[in-house]
Order: sequence, then structure tokens, then C-alpha cells
Amino acid sequence: FYRAHIEFTAADDLPGIAMSLNSLGNVYQANGDVDNALAFFDEALEISDALGDREATLQALANKAAALIGADRLDEAASIIETGEEQAGGPFLPLQINKGILMIKQGAFPQAQAELEKALAGAASQDRASQAKIHFALGRLMRVQENAAGAIDYFQQALADDRANGFYAGMAQDHTNLGDTHLQQASPEKALAHYKQAIKLYALLGDGPHVKQVMEKLEQTAAGTGADIRLTTHFVKRWLEDKRLDRPCE
Repeated sequence: FYRAHIEFTAADDLPGIAMSLNSLGNVYQANGDVDNALAFFDEALEISDALGDREATLQALANKAAALIGADRLDEAASIIETGEEQAGGPFLPLQINKGILMIKQGAFPQAQAELEKALAGAASQDRASQAKIHFALGRLMRVQENAAGAIDYFQQALADDRANGFYAGMAQDHTNLGDTHLQQASPEKALAHYKQAIKLYALLGDGPHVKQVMEKLEQTAAGTGADIRLTTHFVKRWLEDKRLDRPCE
């Protein structure tokens, strides 16, 4: 994305510059660097707004709202989503999804479910990335409402969507949440299987912090079931340390 930004800048391609800034912001957000992510989104927003590019402007607003929600800056996120809705003048899927996620964090569960179900109904059948986000958010909603069976169903659907897209980090996240939910349902063997897959995916991605988090869950669950996880830990350690490993795209 950095190289793309250089090339777009050299070509004086303003839509491309805005697009690359948005993409860079998403990377910073994924790494938990919210302040830098917001700086990229604001710059992209300024360019897209000046160009009169409605779609790009709304996408930058949606990205900014997502970053603010992730940082628990909920009032700011709500304001950004309201601004986006006013400019959209109709449904804009990324804003709808983020509004549903915001409502979950605000504890407005019935409203969140209605918003997310409306977003799901409006998502194109081939847009598996959006469907994955919606299914995952609905899974989280079911979990906080202690509906484990519903949560498992939605997380499984999110996993199918992420598999279809080859989104490895998403698959790892889905497996982790499926493991957590099965554990709540007193099904440690099922939880263990999901934790094993999650931790191996994170290791392939070189994501040490998430490997550490899932390893704690894996070891605790294995201790309770008497399962042998030596092979899993062997592969995880080897994949994390292997500098020559051809890692899958995140």
C-alpha cells in the first residue's frame, strides 16, 4: 500500500491517493494503532470530499467509525456514523455494519440485531467479506446475550465466508470464538479442536500476540480434558520461528 501510494502520488492520481491512504489506515487499525489510522482516514476523507467522490467519502467515514469503535470512543463513532448516514441518503453497507457493532457495545441489543439483519439482507450474495463481518457481529451479539447455540451458528457462517475469501486472520478469529463458545457450553473437546486450528493459523501468519492468547486457552482446555497437544505446540513454535516460511496473505 505504501508503494501504491508513491505511484499514485507520482501520477497525481487523487482517487488512487485517497484509496491507498484508506488502505494504509486499515493496516494501522488492524495493528491497534488507532491514532495513526485516524490520521490516514482523515487525509483520505479530505481528498475524497474535495473530489466529490461520494462512495470514497462514505468508505473513509465508515473506516474512521470502525477505528473509533475499536478504541471504545463510542460517542465519536456515533457522530461519524450519523454524518455518514446524512451524506449517504440511503443504505451504505459498511456504515450499517459499524452501526450494528456500535449498538452492541452500547448495550442496545435489539436495535443492534435489527440493524445487522437489515445489513445482511442488503448484502450482495457474492460479497462474502461483508457477510463474514455481519455474521461475526451477530455471533458476538448472541454470545453477550448468552445464546450459545445462536452464537455458534453465526460464527460457523462467518467461518464459511472467511474460508471462501481466503481470509486467514478472520478464520483464526472465528475458530477462537467458536472455541470460547463451545467452552461456555461445556464442550471442551469441541473447543480444543477450534483452538488448535486458530493457534496454527495465527502461527502461520506470524502473529505472536494472538498465539500467546490462544495458547493459554489451549493449555487450560487440554489440561481439563487430558488431551495431548504436543504436536500442535511443535508446529506452532516451528512456524513462528521459521524466517523462511512462505506465509499466507493476511
